[in-house]
Amino acid sequence: MLKAVFLEMDGVLVETAAVDLAAFNTAFEQLEVPTRWDAALYTRIAGTQGARARLAAYFERYGWPLTRQGNDKLLSELAEAHDAALLSATRSGELTLRAGVAPLIDQLHGSGVVLGVVTELPEAVVATCLSQLGLSGATKVTFMISDGNAARSKPAPDPYEAALAQVGVPAGVAIAIEGSQGGIRAAKAADLRVIAVGNEMFPADRLAAADDVVADLDSAEAARALSDIVCS
Repeated sequence: MLKAVFLEMDGVLVETAAVDLAAFNTAFEQLEVPTRWDAALYTRIAGTQGARARLAAYFERYGWPLTRQGNDKLLSELAEAHDAALLSATRSGELTLRAGVAPLIDQLHGSGVVLGVVTELPEAVVATCLSQLGLSGATKVTFMISDGNAARSKPAPDPYEAALAQVGVPAGVAIAIEGSQGGIRAAKAADLRVIAVGNEMFPADRLAAADDVVADLDSAEAARALSDIVCS
């Protein structure tokens, strides 16, 4: 019997790509780093999980800027500025629930399973977003495992292993609902069954490694996949 469902926020609960891209560019501007990302470049590096790791991957590929901070300090300051810009956008209500999410949460809550968010997004962003969207508290999403709460980020299994430990259930009675290739790899490495949801950054045809793939949560296909799992 299903005991827990772990949801990715980025690309599953909300579409964050445009807001996240703007946050990176705000960080570059604030620290006077002479680079700007466009949507095409952002798409190419979206598979790297976490703001700091994404920045490092970009600079390793395209060259480090000449700054006074040094590379490590620059990464830290850029990541901090990015997170602050992303939090500001979240507080302004720029992130909204994807279609089908609210009914999904109600369905899963009604079945008595524990709901949690497992994501690389900063904890303050996740908490603010959940609160604004009416998903926080004991009757909705009950906990989160965000970047920094596990030894390693996705695609390592650590975040999902931490979530399983927090709930106190084995992987066989939990599932992950993911929205990226790295997230699928992390969940599968933790022995979880995975439903993948297509999104702006990762369309359904790029998520074939999951056990089930749906174009979005607002579809009969998604309803069938979830019903089969909840009722099994």
